[in-house]
Amino acid sequence: MKKTHRMQRGLLSFLFIVFFLILWFFFSKLYPLILEQITIIQLPLVDSNIFLLPVGLLVVGLLISWSFHNKLWFGLCFSVPYYLMVKRIRRHIKDARFENEREFDNRPVKLPTIKIVFDDNHARKSGKVFIQNSIKFDKKLEDMRIDSALERYVSEVQYLSKDRNWYIFEFYAVDSQKHLEIKSADGLIAWSNKKTDNYTLRLDERATVPFHHMGLVGQTGSGKSFLIQMLVEQVLLKKVRHELFTIDPKRTDVHQMAKRTVGDDRIADKTNAIELIKQFHERMKKRQDELQDYFISNRNKTYKNAGLPA
Repeated sequence: MKKTHRMQRGLLSFLFIVFFLILWFFFSKLYPLILEQITIIQLPLVDSNIFLLPVGLLVVGLLISWSFHNKLWFGLCFSVPYYLMVKRIRRHIKDARFENEREFDNRPVKLPTIKIVFDDNHARKSGKVFIQNSIKFDKKLEDMRIDSALERYVSEVQYLSKDRNWYIFEFYAVDSQKHLEIKSADGLIAWSNKKTDNYTLRLDERATVPFHHMGLVGQTGSGKSFLIQMLVEQVLLKKVRHELFTIDPKRTDVHQMAKRTVGDDRIADKTNAIELIKQFHERMKKRQDELQDYFISNRNKTYKNAGLPA
């Protein structure tokens, strides 16, 4: 089996430790017996504990190196999973024969540097894998799907860093995609406020998006109306009083919710949708006039910078 540079260093360290432990055992257990048996010549006395010094130094050095590479300062519960995750990725890359290993070539395999950054070091539900790029590995890294090496995680997004020195694979835990259960309006408020401000909406455990155009597509019964209601509730809970215009041609749940929260003057069904769109258009023209003075002294800004409602 071909060895990597790290495996080679580990094997050498292990052999050194075994060698000095054998010397320690010999001089602590066997050498005194030899001294008793041989009286013709005076053999020197040897303190066997001296051979434990290089063993201790090697063990401490290996522990320090392991701690540094696996970020022990975040705790053992972080370092061990981190180590196992990196090790699994390295093994998969090695098994993929990135180096085009030759059967009778004894040179060790050189693998790219791998780093993992979690979004939350305690929960470890999502994060990024950084794999160092090089001319040798560039094409293979571009085509690589990393999911099989990320036990209990899935990666759907990969891209190059700005300096093109790293391939970045975003991942999330499979069990983090369980259906979210919110049992009250207060629960929704607390959940949405964790990751949003006055101009952003929280869609799920992973996605928080700014106010912008959105297309929502799904078959009947998939939950489109429920999601719209959840987003509207978030909008209404913002400290900035955003203005809502609601058109529901079928007068279903969204229409009834809007009647309770927005008011009849900004709700429309199929019959009066055109009138509400005209009202919305007039409000947009008025907003344009409101912002003119602000834009004169504030270049490349938006209504958000002005503190205005959407």
